[in-house]
Amino acid sequence: MSLTLSDRSGTILGEIVVLSENALVLGTFLPTAAFAAYATLFKNLEQAANDQLFVEADRLEQEIQSCDFCVLDTYSGVQRNIADLQIMQDGICFHWRAS
Repeated sequence: MSLTLSDRSGTILGEIVVLSENALVLGTFLPTAAFAAYATLFKNLEQAANDQLFVEADRLEQEIQSCDFCVLDTYSGVQRNIADLQIMQDGICFHWRAS
């Protein structure tokens, strides 16, 4: 399954190659140049999690959630909302948000 990640304005931020899909979707993330606008936010979340700065990690997770990222299935054309998005190095994981 191939997906694209976009922000609320529809800007494509990268391609997702899904490695597994259960309750949690895991994959490889191939960013576009437009992802640079969000890269620091995700890098800061990764650093806060690694440093066990839980309050800061929670704040960053809320900030990421407020960006209303969504995923488009490139085969079916179906767009879906997501939650709990994490992008670390070249990996990505998220949950499908209930409609």
